[in-house]
Amino acid sequence: MSLAALAKVPGSMESTRSKTEVWLIGQHITEITGAQLPSRGDVLRLFFHGHNEHKKTVNDSASEVAASVISFWNKARIPTITEKSIGRKVVDLFLMWKGLKKNCTRTTDTQRKKEETFCDELEDLFDVAHPKAMQLLTIKEDRAFLAAQREKGRRGVMAGVDKKIACSIKRREESKSKQSLQQNQASSALEYDELGSSSETESQSSSSSSTSSLTISPVVSSSNRKRATLKVITPELSSTLDRTGISHRSALRIWIPWTSLKEMKDGSYKIGGPMDSYWGIKLPNGTWNGMVGMVHRNEVEFALGPFTVTPQREGAIDFTLAVHSDNQAIFMVRPGLQNDITGFLKPFTLEVKLRVVEKRRVR
Repeated sequence: MSLAALAKVPGSMESTRSKTEVWLIGQHITEITGAQLPSRGDVLRLFFHGHNEHKKTVNDSASEVAASVISFWNKARIPTITEKSIGRKVVDLFLMWKGLKKNCTRTTDTQRKKEETFCDELEDLFDVAHPKAMQLLTIKEDRAFLAAQREKGRRGVMAGVDKKIACSIKRREESKSKQSLQQNQASSALEYDELGSSSETESQSSSSSSTSSLTISPVVSSSNRKRATLKVITPELSSTLDRTGISHRSALRIWIPWTSLKEMKDGSYKIGGPMDSYWGIKLPNGTWNGMVGMVHRNEVEFALGPFTVTPQREGAIDFTLAVHSDNQAIFMVRPGLQNDITGFLKPFTLEVKLRVVEKRRVR
């Protein structure tokens, strides 16, 4: 007999139930525990504890559940959507239950199937992963764990961070620290200005408002030297800011692939993210979205990220050869067809060409 059918059996079973038991859901819980990511049932049981036991509003209960859920996902080192978005998903799940409860007296096949489907999905993952979680996760075991949890019944459990993963994380942190030290040595001083803090920035912002959210300006030794301005889009930086709620000034402390950017000519870099959060997909109408579309439409000078240059993307835009730094690659629109072996360097100045070639030679 299904869980939905059991919930509607009248008589002595109903009278012996605890007051904290909810139709189709079961007993309340006071916290989320276990070695798996929270299920839909876990979320509802915790929600009803606050909503029924403590008489909290739907939104307040959902907010508390969202905080618990995101804390649990953080333990698994898996990036999530925002806490506010999680709260909305909790409310949507509650409203789904409420709609079924409203029609619980119906005995139609449709109602019965809806209840059975709802109960069957209670032990499935309450998925709040970031849309690009699989791309953002750098550890193979973390990706495998998320994939397993998304299966029916949430296969797999969270284990302690084993030695292999711990060593991998340690090496990554040491690499970032070493890179940060190299950046500081390469640039003796950096002048950081928020948009709107100077007349120069204000005059430039009108043509780049869609992508400018942060400027990183190297100090130029000559006060008469005019600095070039390059707009850069980095989805890693944008998603990190959204996920952690870090301010733009604090974001300057976040690692960015400066070793790649410093190969460019001296200038200011306005860093932002694609408005639609896509790398680049060809739409049915023939246009491109995401970063590829922005480069294709000349909205930005170049894009930075671990691009996969597919034949379809190459048909839409010419990419330069990748300049790698910690798996990052810079791609720019070529000014024209480049047939010679140094064609990928044509967008750069002679000084930069020599520096890039020398860098490649010593690797």
